[in-house]
Amino acid sequence: MAQTPRRHRLRFDPPTGKKKAKRRGLPMAADQLFLNRRMMVARSALAGGFMVLAGRLGYMQVVDRDHYRNEARSNSQHYVTTRAPRGMIYDRSGRVLSENRTAWEVRVVPDLLPAKGTLARRRVMDTLIAELELPEALVIDHRKCPEQSQPGVYAQVAMLRGRVGDEVQRSVEAITKLAKSNYLVLLEERLTIEQAAQFREAGRTLPGLQVMNILDYELGNAPGSATRVAIKTKVPRDTALRLASNALYLPGVEVDGEVLVRDYPAGPVMAHVLGYVGRISPEEYAERVNPVGTKLYEIEDYLGKAGLESKLEDLLRGEKGGRWVVRDVNGVEIGLVPGTQAIPPKPGQDLKLTIDLELQAAASRALAQGIRYSVEDRKEIGNVQEGETFAKSGAVVALNPKNGQVLALVSYPHYDNQLFVDGISQAKWLEYTDPEQGQPYVNRAIASAQPPGSTLKVFHALTGLHEKKITPETIFTCTGAIRVPWDWNEAQGDIWPCWKKEGGHTNMNVTSAIKESCDIYFYNLGVPRDKPAGASEYLRYYDYNIEAKSNGQMNYFDGLGIKLIHKGLTEQFWFGSATNLDLDGEADGVAPNEAWLRRSNGEDWSAGATINTAIGQGYFQATPLQLAVNTVAIANRGTLYRPTLVREVIGSDDTVAQASTQVLRRLTIDPAHIELVREAMRGVVHDDDGSANHWFNKTTGLNETRWPLTNPPGEEDTILIAGKTGTAEVGNRDEDGSYANQHAWFTCFAPYDDPEIVVTALVEYGGEGSTYAVPVVDQVLRAYFEMTGRRERGLVLREDGQPEADPAVKPELMPVPGSTVNPNQD
Repeated sequence: MAQTPRRHRLRFDPPTGKKKAKRRGLPMAADQLFLNRRMMVARSALAGGFMVLAGRLGYMQVVDRDHYRNEARSNSQHYVTTRAPRGMIYDRSGRVLSENRTAWEVRVVPDLLPAKGTLARRRVMDTLIAELELPEALVIDHRKCPEQSQPGVYAQVAMLRGRVGDEVQRSVEAITKLAKSNYLVLLEERLTIEQAAQFREAGRTLPGLQVMNILDYELGNAPGSATRVAIKTKVPRDTALRLASNALYLPGVEVDGEVLVRDYPAGPVMAHVLGYVGRISPEEYAERVNPVGTKLYEIEDYLGKAGLESKLEDLLRGEKGGRWVVRDVNGVEIGLVPGTQAIPPKPGQDLKLTIDLELQAAASRALAQGIRYSVEDRKEIGNVQEGETFAKSGAVVALNPKNGQVLALVSYPHYDNQLFVDGISQAKWLEYTDPEQGQPYVNRAIASAQPPGSTLKVFHALTGLHEKKITPETIFTCTGAIRVPWDWNEAQGDIWPCWKKEGGHTNMNVTSAIKESCDIYFYNLGVPRDKPAGASEYLRYYDYNIEAKSNGQMNYFDGLGIKLIHKGLTEQFWFGSATNLDLDGEADGVAPNEAWLRRSNGEDWSAGATINTAIGQGYFQATPLQLAVNTVAIANRGTLYRPTLVREVIGSDDTVAQASTQVLRRLTIDPAHIELVREAMRGVVHDDDGSANHWFNKTTGLNETRWPLTNPPGEEDTILIAGKTGTAEVGNRDEDGSYANQHAWFTCFAPYDDPEIVVTALVEYGGEGSTYAVPVVDQVLRAYFEMTGRRERGLVLREDGQPEADPAVKPELMPVPGSTVNPNQD
C-alpha cells in the first residue's frame, strides 16, 4: 500500500508578529512599516475614545446623577391626580338635590393620535365614531369666513335653521359672541341624514359653514394638542371596556371609569337655585389659582357655572388627591412607585338647604297653573285691548319671617340644568334666552325687577306715619280720579285715576286705603306741598269726575315728596339694593329720586313722577325677593333679615356647621304704626271690603272666597292671612290714565298672630293681582300648612309626601276660566 505524502502546514506570520521584525536578518519592507504606524494611530484613537466615554460616564454617574435620575424617572413614573368627590346638596328634609355618579368617559389626546392623513388615524377615528355613536354636527368655522361677511353669513345660516324675525338677529349675536372664545361654533349637535345633506350643500356657498362629526368638532375646538379632550361621558360600561381592551390599537384614546358626573334628581324645578356644573373653559383654567399661584383645576375638570354650584364652588369642590405610578412602555399603569403612598382626595362639603323640595314643587306647579289661568281667563272674558301682552313668566318667593330662611324660590318657566352638564346645543340655549319663550334661563325671583304696584303702599303708609305726614285718622276723599292742572291752563291738566274710577272710594283713612287699595289716598300721601320753579301756586289738584269729565273741589298736596319717600324706602326698608342672597345675578331694583333721574335720563323730577312712585309704578322697580324681604319686616314687627339658602354645611368628617342668621336692619318705626298696617293687611284678606277677600261667581250668582284652599268653606280652624294686592300698570299710558298691560302681584304672611311664612307672587303681564296672583298664593299657603299638619294632605300635596311639580296635576285648583267677576281691580 502506497504511503500518502505528509502535508506541511504553511506558517502564518501576522504582520504585527514578533518574527516579522526580522526575516533571515533582513529589514522590514516599506509597506509593512507604513501599515504598522497606521495601526498604532488607530489604537491610540480608540483608547482615547474609550477614555472620553469613561470620563463622561463617570460625570453622569457622580456629578450629574440627580438630573438623569429624574429624567429616567419621568419616562416611567407619572403623577396621577385623583378628583375629589363634589359635595352633595340636600333640601331641608334631606332629599337629594345634587349628587355625584361614577361614569365611564372616553377622552382623546390629539398629540398621541396617529399622524393626520394616515390610515391609522382614520381607523382610530372611525372606531370611536362607531362605538360611541357620535353624530354629525353643524359647525361654523369663523376663521374661514371673512370678517366683513360674517354677519350676513350668520344671518343666512340662522334662516336656514328656521329662525325668523328677531330670532335671526339674536342668533347672529350669539354666534358672534361664541366665536370670540371658540375656534369652532357648534350650531346643531345632532343632524339627521337629510339635514346633513342640506347643510353640506349650503356650505358650498356659505364660507365657514361645515358639517362634521362631533368628534372632529371636539378635537378642532381643543385648546391645545396636548390637552385631554373629553369626547363622551356616561359611556355604557360594555362599550368602555371594549375600547379599553383594544388600547394597543387605539393610540391617543383614554378610557376612564372613575369620572364623577353631576346629576340633578330634583329636575328643572330646582334649576334656578342649584345652577349646574360644566367643563372648565380655557379662561377659567388660567384664572383659577390659589394664593401662591398654583392652578386649582386641570383642563378637563368641571366646576360650578351657575346658581349655588357656582356661588359656593369653594365649599363644594373639595381637594384633589393623587399617586405616583409606574407605567410600562405602552403607557399602561402597573403599580405605585416603590416607597410612595397614594394621597386620598378630600371630598367637598355637603350642603343642606333651607328650601323644602315639596313646597318648591308645589309653588312651581301653582305658578304654572296661575300663568295658564291668567291667559285662558282673559281670553274667555274677551276684553283684550290692543297691545295687550299675555303672561308667560313669573316668580314665587317664600321666606321664614323668624330668620329670613328661603323656603321656596321659584322662577317660571324652568330650564333643564342637566343639559348643561351633558352638553347643550346652541339651539336649546337660544330657546332658553328667548323673550318669546319667557327666557327660562333668567331667575325671575331675583333678577326680574318690575314695578310692584300697590304692594308698595304699605311701606309708603309706614313712612308717612313715621314722618308725621299722616295720622291714623287722616282722611282724603276719593272721587275716582284727580286732575293736576297745567301751569298754563288751570282748567286742564293730567288725569290720575283711582282703580275704582266710577264714584271712587269716598272718604278714606290709612287703614281703609290699604284694605281697598285706594290710589287717591296715596297720591295725596306722595306729592309734597312744593311750589315748582316759576310757578305762582303750590302743587294742587282737583277732584275729578271721569264720567262727567268735570273738575270738583281744588285741594293742595301736602305729602312726603320724593326725598322722604326715597329715605323711607332705602333707609328704613331695603329697596334699591340687592339683598345679597347666595346667588349671582340678583338685581338691585330701582328706588328713584331726583339725582337718580337726572343721572339716568338727564330729566328733572316732576309731580307726575312722584304720583307714580306713590302707587309703586313709574320708575320704581323691585324684585319678588326684595318685596318678600321687606314684607318679612312687617310680619315680624320690625326686623329685616338677609335671606339665606344654606341651612347647614356638613364637612367631610361629618361635622355640621349651622348657617347664621344675619340681620340687615331693624325698623325704627313706632310699633303701634306697624300694628296698624298689619291690621290693615289682615283686612285686605278677611274683611268684606278687602281687595283680596272675595269675587263674584257668575255661575252660582254668589260671592265666593278667594281662599278656597287655605280656608275652605266650613273649615273651623281659620288661618288668618295678612297681605296686599298689587296691579302694576306698565307700557304706554292712555289719555284717561289707563294702561294695556299689568303685572299681577300679591305679598302676604300667615298665620297673622305668629307668622311662619311670607309668600310673594308675581305673574308678569298677568293682569290684576287680586284675580291672578292671589290664587297662586292660596295654593302655596295650602301646601305649606299641609306640610306642617295644620291642613290635611291630599288637596295640594301628595299623601305620600313625594314632591309633585307637574302643572297638569290637579288643574281644578284654579277657578274655571271666565266664571268669575272681580269686584276689585287691584
